[in-house]
Amino acid sequence: MNAILDEAFFCHVGFTVDAQPFVVPTVHAREGETLYLHGALASPMLKTLTGGVTVCVTEEEDYALPCWAGVLPLQLTALPPQPDPRLPPGVAPPAAVAAWSRGARR
Repeated sequence: MNAILDEAFFCHVGFTVDAQPFVVPTVHAREGETLYLHGALASPMLKTLTGGVTVCVTEEEDYALPCWAGVLPLQLTALPPQPDPRLPPGVAPPAAVAAWSRGARR
């Protein structure tokens, strides 16, 4: 599971509120066994997750449904860091940004 999370640039967070399922795309980061989700503390998703909810999961029984399941491969390429034009001259990117590569251990 960690290898999948480390390779991905974003994830989909699924949860239910009053029996209504929600799936929200978001950016994430993993450090050890902790998964960090991007979002404002005021966001409905993070407020809901903080309160404890039922998480949507896919079970093997779903494969019996007449719905296509599979993978649509996408490829993203990381380019060198580009400084913000408002950044004062001579400010180098942090080592973690300069050394970042897709799939690197975090």
